Amino acid sequence: MERHSDQLEQSGSKVRQVNKQERRPYDANSKIMVINQAESSNNCRAAKKYGVTECDVKRWQAQRKRLQNVNSLYKNQMIFKKAFCVLKKRSHLIIRVVLYSGQYGNSITTQEVFLVGLHGE
Repeated sequence: MERHSDQLEQSGSKVRQVNKQERRPYDANSKIMVINQAESSNNCRAAKKYGVTECDVKRWQAQRKRLQNVNSLYKNQMIFKKAFCVLKKRSHLIIRVVLYSGQYGNSITTQEVFLVGLHGE
């Protein structure tokens, strides 16, 4: 009785075929660079320059608007993370200011708390 893997090798089944070119993920910035290059020259030159297929270039051109949105969302996320890290480092100062304001019956806005965290007292 033959094993299943032996049967696949003998039958020449396409189930176990491997792509000649290994798949590689590209981030939104890279895809936008390729798209811009394709617009300034042509799809074939851009594909050769960046080592992708012409089919990839065409698909990315169709996705351009979504890629630009992803890119801007990523930038906004990075800005938020940096601001959060600054606020986290100065949390003791923020707490002190909020408690001090509350002691004297003063209210403090969220914007004021944020500014205290970024710039200090």
